[in-house]
Amino acid sequence: MIYEKIYLREDDPNIYLETYCFNLGLTPCDALLVIPGGGYQIVSDREGEPIARAFAAEHFNCFVLHYSIGADATYPRPLVDAALAMKHIRSNAQKYNIHPDRVFAVGFSAGGHLCGMLGTMWHRSEIAALAQTDIQTIRPTGVMLIYPVLTASIYRHSGTIERITNGDNSEESLLAVAIDKNVDHLSVPAFFMHTANDGVVPVENTCLTALAYSAAKIPFEVHIYPDGPHGIALATSATSGGNANMEDTEVAKWISQAAAWSRRI
Repeated sequence: MIYEKIYLREDDPNIYLETYCFNLGLTPCDALLVIPGGGYQIVSDREGEPIARAFAAEHFNCFVLHYSIGADATYPRPLVDAALAMKHIRSNAQKYNIHPDRVFAVGFSAGGHLCGMLGTMWHRSEIAALAQTDIQTIRPTGVMLIYPVLTASIYRHSGTIERITNGDNSEESLLAVAIDKNVDHLSVPAFFMHTANDGVVPVENTCLTALAYSAAKIPFEVHIYPDGPHGIALATSATSGGNANMEDTEVAKWISQAAAWSRRI
């Protein structure tokens, strides 16, 4: 296993990658950038290492991103953090035994928003300039959006959106960070997972963005489970913290479903 802490910004020790590379055989495997949630206030531990270990069993080498939060979360800084992560992963593909052209990303809640930005806004020239890399290096092969914050409409999670816009609720500012409004022919394939009764981030976030994917004719797959609280993560004891409501054998299937989806990309 390769475990490292890779600092992505010289001026900020809080922005880093943790590497969880278990698959170091002769055959290169796929890479997965893991982006935990936390409302752009924290970076959730529950959606970091446990996710990396679960996907390692699906033959991914994983990289958990600790990105800009709080007062530093204003766009475009978190997206630049993700771009820097993609740059590091691809630049060290041989070291980590991965395919440089098969680098996926998975994001949860607010991390799903950042992951959604990576999947739909990777080609913005200002992001590549700030990350000091070329645009194609930033592009993920596909994104997995797990109970994600994706819309700035009436269904938005206000706290997440207000942090990424620094409280600017103008139409221009909201449009710039609304994933469902930025899906186009350059967007990458997406896998969505949500629960129908999510009481924090309404399932409409997934539904509206899936409709946008359909209109743009970009491949996507949607799994909406009838029941489960927000933040259910793996839906197993590994991430439930002893809360029985956070465990569900049906919802827990999303990991294998997402891995199977990725292999079809």
